[in-house]
Amino acid sequence: MRDRFAKLKLIAIAKNPDLKEELSTCQFRDLRAKSGTDTFLQSDDPEAAQRQLGHTSQSMTKRYIRKDKILLPLDELRK
Repeated sequence: MRDRFAKLKLIAIAKNPDLKEELSTCQFRDLRAKSGTDTFLQSDDPEAAQRQLGHTSQSMTKRYIRKDKILLPLDELRK
């Protein structure tokens, strides 16, 4: 999975050179935090994110919520 992610990251950088800095710093493990953050932002319910991530406490989940807005996939940005 990590190798595939690295290859996809290089493809994304080639297609979106203006996002090179942000894309090059993204790591595979960041996807889990993004998933929890998006779930929280879409539902405005910390328990939904807690269930998504499988945490036993909301304090653990709060450490994963990193952004205040949902980021669109690159395909959506090009439209």
